[in-house]
Amino acid sequence: MDCHAHWHAAMDEYMEPEGFRLNLNALVQALRNVTWLLQKQKASLPDFAEWYPEWQTSVKDDQVMKWVVKARNRIVKEADLELNSTARLTVALDWVHGGEKVFTVPPRWTPRDIAQMMLRKGLPPGLEEGETSLTIERRWVDRLLPDRELLTACAHAMGELTRVLQTAHDQFGVEQCDLDRRSRECVGPELESPLPCMWLGENPRTAYFDYATLAPYDSRHHRVHFDPKLAEVARERYGDFPPLSGGPVERVRQILEMGKVSLAADGEIVTTVWLMRGEEVVDMQVPVFFDQAGKMLAMQSLATRVELLNADGFCLVGEVWTAPVPSVEHLRSGTYTRARDHPDRTEGIHAFGITKDGGFLSIVAPFTREGDQFIIGGADTESEPGVLMMMRPIMRVWGIEDPHPMETVMRMAEENDE
Repeated sequence: MDCHAHWHAAMDEYMEPEGFRLNLNALVQALRNVTWLLQKQKASLPDFAEWYPEWQTSVKDDQVMKWVVKARNRIVKEADLELNSTARLTVALDWVHGGEKVFTVPPRWTPRDIAQMMLRKGLPPGLEEGETSLTIERRWVDRLLPDRELLTACAHAMGELTRVLQTAHDQFGVEQCDLDRRSRECVGPELESPLPCMWLGENPRTAYFDYATLAPYDSRHHRVHFDPKLAEVARERYGDFPPLSGGPVERVRQILEMGKVSLAADGEIVTTVWLMRGEEVVDMQVPVFFDQAGKMLAMQSLATRVELLNADGFCLVGEVWTAPVPSVEHLRSGTYTRARDHPDRTEGIHAFGITKDGGFLSIVAPFTREGDQFIIGGADTESEPGVLMMMRPIMRVWGIEDPHPMETVMRMAEENDE
């Protein structure tokens, strides 16, 4: 609970260098104290010599856990961590074009100040509202852990420590500690990992703007929790579904069938995302977006979630527009019409799964509308290059080489032209 409270205190001071430094120092020392306290209690913990070394082995190569040990020693025995403050600006013009640039900015600059700096530099002409986005992310990093934002790293460490604490509770036969909640409601005795309040996709250090207008943009997600009462309501409405099984690729056809039933019953499909680690679902999310820029921001935010959870698989089901592949000439000139604006567009249920090690399956089931009725017909089609475009933020987190999805579309166009 101390670690949890210190984490939020550091987040509250994220834009204030001195306050952030003080609370980060306290957080790192509290994280390190967890294992020491466990070791002091080992005589009273059943089978400690068996399960604790197993946990130590599981994290021995974890770069963040190594950093926590070294960082605590530096704070106590040497000096403060060597902190650097940067602002990472991510401009997404579309799934293929755009980029990132990192600026060193005055610590007390707000996201609005940084956005105004971009405005003074001049924006590309011809941008339309709702089509492009600007994400400004303030990041604190340490010299010895330059690739990880510090509160993301500490949240990861807390997740690993929660695992071993849960084992200790199980061994002692205690379901939950009898401790009072702190003044911040989310800080309590529960051993949940990851903690929903630590999702850095929604926090004071990240701001979103419409790139054409620099108007603030709202990026939202809803985390899906299992609720027995809602599960019973869903069973009555949709019938019984066999439990989902397998990894992300194996689940594609299963969630596609779920989408078909949902469309027939509700007239729409709620876009749903599963984040996985192997065959285990570690999170379910319902991203909310209303235009292209919002969709791109949602994928950037989900990429942050993937990093936090150390997820190595991703599944999604939702609705999609499809259209004939543009000609090579239109692709090269950039004058092609997007699927949602194409006069010959069609609708489909889209399900796909992708894994960090290269597994991939994408299926679209076409459907048509006749009044209030939905007719699912035609052959389900595999392969959808657009998935690779949409997955680019997550592929970057996974360190997957840029798949150049436009080259795939170009090859399809060349085959059609022939």
